[in-house]
Amino acid sequence: MIALLLSCGLWIDGDEVRLRTDADADGFFSRAVGGNDCDDSDPEVRPGAREIWYDGVDQDCSGGSDFDQDKDGLLASAYGGTDCDDTDRTVRATPQIWHADCDGDGLVGSVEVPACDRPTTLAVCDGQPAAAWRLDGVIDCDDADASVPAAEETWYDGVDQDCDGGNDYDADGDGFVPDAWLAVAPPGSVGGDCDDADPTVWPGAVDPPFDDVDSACDGDVFEHDRDRDGFEPPLDCDDLAAFVHPAAVEVWYDGVDQDCDGADDHDRDGDGFRPLAFANGAPADCDDGDPSVYPGAPDVPYDGVDADCLGDPDYDLDGDGFVGGGPFVTGLVMDCDDGDPSVSPVAQEVWYDGVDQDCDGGSDHDADRDGWVPLASAAFALPGEQVGDCDDHRSDVHPGAPDPVDGVDADCDGVP
Repeated sequence: MIALLLSCGLWIDGDEVRLRTDADADGFFSRAVGGNDCDDSDPEVRPGAREIWYDGVDQDCSGGSDFDQDKDGLLASAYGGTDCDDTDRTVRATPQIWHADCDGDGLVGSVEVPACDRPTTLAVCDGQPAAAWRLDGVIDCDDADASVPAAEETWYDGVDQDCDGGNDYDADGDGFVPDAWLAVAPPGSVGGDCDDADPTVWPGAVDPPFDDVDSACDGDVFEHDRDRDGFEPPLDCDDLAAFVHPAAVEVWYDGVDQDCDGADDHDRDGDGFRPLAFANGAPADCDDGDPSVYPGAPDVPYDGVDADCLGDPDYDLDGDGFVGGGPFVTGLVMDCDDGDPSVSPVAQEVWYDGVDQDCDGGSDHDADRDGWVPLASAAFALPGEQVGDCDDHRSDVHPGAPDPVDGVDADCDGVP
């Protein structure tokens, strides 16, 4: 056994020397005794050992950072550094600019983070589920609302949907807002715009003559009366014709709306129908002075008025040539059924059908008018009529009639 004599005068054997100078027996002395083993408790850690990067252990005892593999002095971006490629010394700190899209609408907000790789946290977005990091994109003026920006601006709601940075209460962009929105408009807004859809209309604007537009918003809309008839547009519907104004007398059927009431100049009574001369093929009004007379109007019979313009006689509803009633039929032969053209004073009587076709008022079951009806018509006998006529076409044949010996049973007793 080899023994060593130390300067202090103590003897130590060889095993103890190795234990104190190379505890992990990896062949390298500890730095504590002047060696170059940076961890004498781990045989895998020694000069020349294979380095395992990014585990926090300096296996080869090189003394460099375990997070700087290419030894360019920059730590790897994946471990909090700025080196975007830690295997290539020529690639150093070249991070990309990442933009937060908090509302997930594909457009980015104002938050920017330089990083080699996509950031892993979106704390800036306050937990919005659709949030994402994007490398580039159009700037979103409201990254908390996915509906912004929108294709069209919704005016007067306080939201800049199209992100143009304009005043949401100045739709025409003329620098003035309507008075109705001035209280909620941004500070510094100026009110008084009387037409926020027209950029040429605002307080103090030049007001061109004869355009019927209050461009200066001074309230003088009707500032011109070109025909000097005492009326200005829009009351005057033709400010170039002095005979046309709301107080003018209408001249019908000339195509001019003299009184400016907007009505059809060819429909005098305003019932929606024109006379035949101006109907242009549509159903024509047969009396354009009476609004109750027009095609399809309710027609009261026997009043002398053709209210429905059908052209049929108002006193002869069935068109058989005989009137059925009305105030102007005195002395005329009357139709006893003006709803049936087969019934009239000149019609042929059809016996025993219960209809008085010839309007003579007589019994339909006493054809010979002798006061007797046949036995078959007993149920239809009128008051005063008798039953038992054996020949209803001869008035001299009925019960009780004289019966000469002539071969005719005139008294209907069954004996000729």
